[in-house]
Amino acid sequence: LPKTYQELENANETLMQQIAARRETEMEYGSTFALSSRGMAQIDARTGRFLRVNERFCEITGYSAEALQVMAISDLIHPDDPPFRLFTGDDGDPVREINQELRCVRRGGAAIWTALNSILIFNQQGRPLHFVLTMDDITQAKHTEEQIAELSKDLSNLSRDNTMGQVAAGLAHELNQPLTAIAQNADSALYAVDQMSAANPELHATLEEIAEQSVRAGEIIRALRA
Repeated sequence: LPKTYQELENANETLMQQIAARRETEMEYGSTFALSSRGMAQIDARTGRFLRVNERFCEITGYSAEALQVMAISDLIHPDDPPFRLFTGDDGDPVREINQELRCVRRGGAAIWTALNSILIFNQQGRPLHFVLTMDDITQAKHTEEQIAELSKDLSNLSRDNTMGQVAAGLAHELNQPLTAIAQNADSALYAVDQMSAANPELHATLEEIAEQSVRAGEIIRALRA
């Protein structure tokens, strides 16, 4: 064959090999997309609407693939959470990569926590083709975090109460001793005054009040400890 024919045949064989390799890669990607344990979706880089979703994405959101094809990711975001923006700026330029945790609303109205990751895919000319979005249902993990936080709060309160109890017990022990001494000394002084022939009534009343107040202080300390 002429040299030109041989070159064309070689070029054609190389092209066929590239096509076969691309088809194999597309099949592998398609299988990975469809069978992934994570929710996956392709989203239009201009409108933000779903182009393709896998079965796991439908399970997480509760919508069928047909229903999602007329929806955008913004339709799933909980109204009380910050928006999940695929586009930014005045020109609406697509965001190259996003990682965000927020709540989504399943079909039927139930709210779930999700982890959303999005990357922008370009063609060989550098033009945006589509977003590849992954979604994980992290509702159980969020509930576990909330339970752990609540338990930590309870443990903190319990520890604080225990510390206060130890402080109260220490104060009661330390204060009861001088209060007991005050009460005993007041009783001794009262006894001595009663033995006097010409005791001062005001002094007697003052000593009685000292004894009474020391007893009252002891009751306050016991109540504090309790």
